[in-house]
Amino acid sequence: MISFREWLHKGKKERISEGINVVSGISRAKSLYKELIILAHPDRHPNEEKHYQELTDRINANRYNYNELVRIKEGLLSSE
Repeated sequence: MISFREWLHKGKKERISEGINVVSGISRAKSLYKELIILAHPDRHPNEEKHYQELTDRINANRYNYNELVRIKEGLLSSE
């Protein structure tokens, strides 16, 4: 994790680039979140409701973290 002081000393172009990456990640996370929350909803998996409830909780906890949502999706698809 980079400190605010280190971030401030970076060049303006680097700070703008990082800001664009953050916004892009959040927007991609939103659509992936919607997809995953539908796939992992416990009502769709009555035989494994507890497992999918935990998965849904994990998805909700990472709703803005695109990289973690991708990892969850890979795990979900590999388990099916």
